[in-house]
Amino acid sequence: MQRLVLATACLVIVTGSGLALDRSPDPVPIEILDNPKPEHVPTLIRALNGSGCRPKHTRAGDALVQIGKPSVEPLVRRLKSSSTWSAQLECVYLLALIGPDAADAAEDLEEWLESKRHPLPRKYGEVALVAARGDVDGLIEIMLKGETGATPLAGEILSRDRTLTPTETQIQRLRKLTSPPRRLATRQAARSVLRSLQNRKNAGRPKVAAVETEAPKQTD
Repeated sequence: MQRLVLATACLVIVTGSGLALDRSPDPVPIEILDNPKPEHVPTLIRALNGSGCRPKHTRAGDALVQIGKPSVEPLVRRLKSSSTWSAQLECVYLLALIGPDAADAAEDLEEWLESKRHPLPRKYGEVALVAARGDVDGLIEIMLKGETGATPLAGEILSRDRTLTPTETQIQRLRKLTSPPRRLATRQAARSVLRSLQNRKNAGRPKVAAVETEAPKQTD
């Protein structure tokens, strides 16, 4: 029922407003997208184009996430000043991907969530708040709900952010989410996180160097 309500709300708003945005996005030079730096944040913010019902990766958005903490305050300003749900959704999505580096935005996110009623930005905003607080248990709880959009986003945050290191107890909990009767979105997100954790572990193992042995010297 909740998914149907969200889908219906999204359809009504999209068809009714044509995804109205605050303004047209500005183009970004390819050299900035390929090598983003803090001084490029204003240019990248101006390039944001809002989200559809389900936010996705874009070159400008990914560049802001890569820059990290310097992107946080401008994204919060855009979030609070925007009057369109699609622009708000994009901002909270990017803040969620920035994760604990967006800790300074936690108070603003909490205040913003208290005043918002639209279900789409609110759902992703709740993920952004949990991620900004570095709350691994909170992200696992979001995955457990199996909601479209929020669950894979929580899984992606745990998979990509190396500062969020689950404890052994939390890893055991993730393993329990990989099998039925958990929802498919939950199982997929949990498996993705566990694969990422295993890859990190493997990458941290010292490589065993091949030991060369001298051939025995022949004697006359």
